[in-house]
Amino acid sequence: MKRIAVISVYWVAAILLSAAIIVSFGYSFPEAATISSAFIPCAFALDQIIPRIREREKSARIKNSIFVILGVLTSTFLLIMILQVMVFLSRGTELLPNQLPQTPPVLSNPVFVALLLTAMAIGEHFLMKAFPKATKSDRKITFTSNYRKVSLNRSDILFIESRDNEVWIYTSHGDIHKNRTPISHWENYFGDDFIRTHRSYLVNKAAILSTDGKTIFVPGHEIPVSKKYSPSIAIPHNNLDIANSETEE
Repeated sequence: MKRIAVISVYWVAAILLSAAIIVSFGYSFPEAATISSAFIPCAFALDQIIPRIREREKSARIKNSIFVILGVLTSTFLLIMILQVMVFLSRGTELLPNQLPQTPPVLSNPVFVALLLTAMAIGEHFLMKAFPKATKSDRKITFTSNYRKVSLNRSDILFIESRDNEVWIYTSHGDIHKNRTPISHWENYFGDDFIRTHRSYLVNKAAILSTDGKTIFVPGHEIPVSKKYSPSIAIPHNNLDIANSETEE
């Protein structure tokens, strides 16, 4: 609930700030706020899609990025046009056949639109990155897996594995839940409680038993450690004590 409230406040503030810019183009503030709302779904979509592109193979990233940028810009311009027509009609002016309200040059400038969309998406990204720190006491997490809601304690999650367009969430109970949220979003959400060991693996620190530098061992699983992430691997002392005691036995 807190997460929804924070996101809502952010996007309301984004609408008001962008409306303050659009007012200078000759619109009233309510009209400017209406038009600025065209940026919200597109900026949110941009923030959701970009992490998915980063998870793909390097050869596909450039092509996918171009298609995403063109698609988001086209959608934004279309929404701006639709909302401008609504504003035009709300003034009580008759819209003649084959006549569309003229878009201010700045709002039809792809560079300006792209910058505004990027600023909104980046702001939302960093807000969500800091959000887990403010809600660390909330140990419950709810997500969708196979079209149904799943609710777990964070401590029940051993690790998360990225597989193409899905992530597989492995639990201490032996269950595997499939979800389409990119692993980078899970990493931002969990913050310091989880650690990235590989581009495809995110591990619960509390579940780590031991490591030989190339592999991390959690109950029932062996997880690879890539060279990129190996310098950041650190195991809590209490976990090592547990692993050592099991070895002695």
